Amino acid sequence: AITVNEGLEDLEDDILEMIQCLVPATAPYRHARFLDSDGQMAVNAPSHLRGALLGMEVLFPVENGKLVIGGRQTVYFVELDGPLLRNWVVQVMGE
Repeated sequence: AITVNEGLEDLEDDILEMIQCLVPATAPYRHARFLDSDGQMAVNAPSHLRGALLGMEVLFPVENGKLVIGGRQTVYFVELDGPLLRNWVVQVMGE
């Protein structure tokens, strides 16, 4: 997931606690089942649901080659199902 918020440690802790409260690590998730397509148990339902809450994209204007972002904003790349090798894409559009 990717998200943007004020980069304060106590706020990061609050966000983590909120996500864990909204999507607990253990619950009777329907996704927690044997997947014939993978030949194994699906154990990452919380990762999928947390990713759905946080999102997979952020948008910022670019001015004079620099991101226009608040002085306290931090971009967070959030690993929910890993560690895994991840790729990210930056797409610049229009003017």
